[in-house]
Amino acid sequence: MSNTGSELLGQQHAWVYVDLKTTVVGGFVANAKQLLSEQLDLPAGYAIVWSGQFEYMERAAARLRIVIPMTLFMIFLLLYLNFGNMSAPAMVMFLSLSHWWVDSGLCTDTVSIFPLRWRLASLRLVSL
Repeated sequence: MSNTGSELLGQQHAWVYVDLKTTVVGGFVANAKQLLSEQLDLPAGYAIVWSGQFEYMERAAARLRIVIPMTLFMIFLLLYLNFGNMSAPAMVMFLSLSHWWVDSGLCTDTVSIFPLRWRLASLRLVSL
């Protein structure tokens, strides 16, 4: 009979498998954590650990918090090296990010960025 490392330390583990078909993993875990904290008192020595897709999602989010700003900085740097000044890359980055913001649905108001594109086109920074 072989013992695993956790059994040698006197720990026991139990797993509960949940198959989600109608909700997002992150939202389910947040709701479940809140419900368990309100209705369950864990004895000393017990712990709840969330794993599976939620754990992978948290790791990916942590990586993206580093990769996305680095990528935006590198794009800004390349634009700066191309244009030779700070204002043109700043306007291009602003236009790109605001366009993404409007198209992604984060902005619920009807916002038009056409006047800004027209101004950038007159500066020959973008094409209409």
